[in-house]
Amino acid sequence: MLKGLLAAVAIACVILLAATRPPAANASCVASVNWGGVQYQGLAPPKGRKLSLGARLGRARVPPCIDTVPAPPAQPDTFRRIRRIKGVSPAIAVSDVRGRSVYAAEGYFLTLPSHPLNHLYGARSFLLSKTSIRSCKARPSVRGRVTGGFDSINLIDDRGRAREITVSPHARFHGFLRNGLPFLQTGDRVRVAVKKCVLRLGARILVARSVAPR
Repeated sequence: MLKGLLAAVAIACVILLAATRPPAANASCVASVNWGGVQYQGLAPPKGRKLSLGARLGRARVPPCIDTVPAPPAQPDTFRRIRRIKGVSPAIAVSDVRGRSVYAAEGYFLTLPSHPLNHLYGARSFLLSKTSIRSCKARPSVRGRVTGGFDSINLIDDRGRAREITVSPHARFHGFLRNGLPFLQTGDRVRVAVKKCVLRLGARILVARSVAPR
């Protein structure tokens, strides 16, 4: 969830979650597909629950896995057949044809209770654990341009610094909606009210309190 942090921070962030976000479906590369020009990130299916699948949607493009240095010779894209998940718009999430992988569209936030996968996996999978937080303190709002993020907001602030802001289940969004859900895309200019939280292992993270347009 939190990309690019040092090992100590990564460990702390794992403890930060009562139960971590469902793992990526592929261990060596981030599992992803592209369907209809939208990028979807792969997740393992919810434990102990069988997905209720709907109509077939056709084929999604799977980019080649490049996880070695130097990069291997260029490889062609492959394709994977996908289906609807009943009760979930395919613009938000889809499944492979056997229900073994779930693909969530980028730009939405699974941590928010309004996201349909939050309910599918169980809200407790996304709640921040208070037992791992030593303290939090409100900080000045961060203003900048969104560069990406999945369950977090990655942006370049007005001083040119790269920032990563965790989206908690309690974050409020104003003015950014798509398909009825909070949504951010690359290039959006935002003002994020934040608090800085110190974890019990000493790591510090920024947590979004509210998100609004500039």
